[in-house]
Amino acid sequence: MVDGGQVAEATASFLRRLMGAEPFALAGTSYGGYLALRMLPFLGEAIDGLLLSVPVIVFPSGLRQLPPRTVLKRDDDLAALARRNGVDWLDEFGVVQSKSALEYILACATARSDGTWQERGAELTPYRISFDRDALPFPAPTLFLLGRQDSICGYRDAWSLIEHFPRATFAVLDGVGHFLWGERTELASVLFQDWLDRVEAWRPPPDASTAPGPVRASLG
Repeated sequence: MVDGGQVAEATASFLRRLMGAEPFALAGTSYGGYLALRMLPFLGEAIDGLLLSVPVIVFPSGLRQLPPRTVLKRDDDLAALARRNGVDWLDEFGVVQSKSALEYILACATARSDGTWQERGAELTPYRISFDRDALPFPAPTLFLLGRQDSICGYRDAWSLIEHFPRATFAVLDGVGHFLWGERTELASVLFQDWLDRVEAWRPPPDASTAPGPVRASLG
């Protein structure tokens, strides 16, 4: 089995070496959102902002609180074009089958990890992201971007984390599945720009740690 905590710790160590003492913002999409959350105890004081797009909070998927599979806008021609390009995600998971959604899906398909990691990902140990009750909140500007019709990761599980992020905007977008950045690009971009503005203006409180303390990732 693959321990996601070990993956997060190794990734955090790489970022430490790469960035040195320079503060930075951290962003993650889907499983990358899970890794970003797990990295907070290792990187918290160095992070000026956190962006989580359709993050994975619970694994395996059968334990998630998910909305029903919904298609709000169907385009058979675009779905056929996607299949000709070797991806069937638009048919399987697309909520709004649009040109921008297809472009985003094709970009994701091109950038996705190799087959070995895809196979190992299926062996991840079960987890549910949560924080210890006495853990320090993460004070830097945060943005949760979630899809109201996301039948892969959902939005309800992420809501359970909101109290640990006092500077968070929590946006659940209608007409959006797991391909949020392709399905509601303009709205997501506005929220993204607002988050960047808040990150730019934010300064950590003096003598205050921004690390939220231990992050639990268990189903217990």
